[in-house]
Amino acid sequence: MSLPHLSVRLAEKLIQLDHDFAWTINEMSDLMTDEEVDYCNQFEFLYQQPTEMGGLIMLTSLCRKILFNTSHDPISLTRRSDKAYLRLCLLELGFVPTRGVRDYTELAPNNSFVQCQTPEGVALVTGHLSGGGMTRHGMLHLVNRLRSSALAYGFKVIVITPNARRGHGLVASNALFFRVIPYLPNQVNEADQLGEVRLKVLAEERTRASVGPSITEAEAERRQVLGVPDLTLNILQLTRPERIDRALTDLAVDGVMTLAQLERHYDLEAADLNGMRSIQEMVRPIHGRTTQAVDVTFLLVSQRMSRLSAPALGHRAGTTELRHQLGAVADQGTWQVEKRGRLSAQQPDAAWITPRGTVAVEYDSGAYTPTMIGFKIRNFKALGMVGVEWGTTSALRCRRLTGRYLIPARLSEWWK
Repeated sequence: MSLPHLSVRLAEKLIQLDHDFAWTINEMSDLMTDEEVDYCNQFEFLYQQPTEMGGLIMLTSLCRKILFNTSHDPISLTRRSDKAYLRLCLLELGFVPTRGVRDYTELAPNNSFVQCQTPEGVALVTGHLSGGGMTRHGMLHLVNRLRSSALAYGFKVIVITPNARRGHGLVASNALFFRVIPYLPNQVNEADQLGEVRLKVLAEERTRASVGPSITEAEAERRQVLGVPDLTLNILQLTRPERIDRALTDLAVDGVMTLAQLERHYDLEAADLNGMRSIQEMVRPIHGRTTQAVDVTFLLVSQRMSRLSAPALGHRAGTTELRHQLGAVADQGTWQVEKRGRLSAQQPDAAWITPRGTVAVEYDSGAYTPTMIGFKIRNFKALGMVGVEWGTTSALRCRRLTGRYLIPARLSEWWK
């Protein structure tokens, strides 16, 4: 069946929507005619994502395929909602994105910052909606990371958050450069009610479509060539209820999973897991790269896990990523990890039970010295392990490990 046709005018509007990440229903009402919305409903080009600031309108995978000739790869609704939240906050607060003589975003720990002209002068501004906004730990990391640069170059650092109670103590002690602005865009009015009626069919269609598999068998074959793990491909071919059940079962064994892993391996959002515990941390996933910090949401099986440090949670998530790469089913008879929290230095991060015996699985962020690596490998053999599977965060380190220690080493970029 041929793909639906898009007029040049409608295509331009939908490309703008993609550039804006998401529109409020008010924005859609202002920018699209009733006829254009009806046409998009007819061919399932749009869907409505509920958020704390009202419904957000985003492109479906089918629409992106027509516009950009992309595949049906899953799109992170959470990331798009977060980026739309920041865009709307900047717009309503009157912060104008700008680039001066110097681009201060080069100093930021990640790419979620926008350099803006504000009433207080130039500022690096960030913020997200998911998880109730940036955690206090994330703000503290940000303050420590940017304090010297902000004071030296005279720019402010501003965090916008939907949480009105977070960060006040940090602002008081870093008032020369740091600000926290509690803000939730107010986009709900009478036009919103009209928009909900116009998009009713759209929402129903998305609910019906979301019940089935995320990808087809043909799409799985294409992705297999691109290196997507077989275990992930098998999961994505399950129905949505089956994928939710699988994610909950896997998390019960792994202990920790990142939101990015939930989206990538299961094509699900955090809301699909019905209030599962989560914590947001600023982490440096690659040892020694102090300038690379990533804001990561960790999903946790128990309250005990929330007491782990950010590096320890990252280590757990790295082990989870290795399980997917190895194709090991999350079952206590196949995959065994320490349940109580911190992993033991004497034991492997996971024990993989295979027909030929137990294989030691070890995740390494790059912090292990050659002496430590050698000790671990010898210790695993002394424990009766029939082999070792090593995961790390650098392709160069993978090659060195394989060449020096003659063990399989895999690139495990769990935070992406």
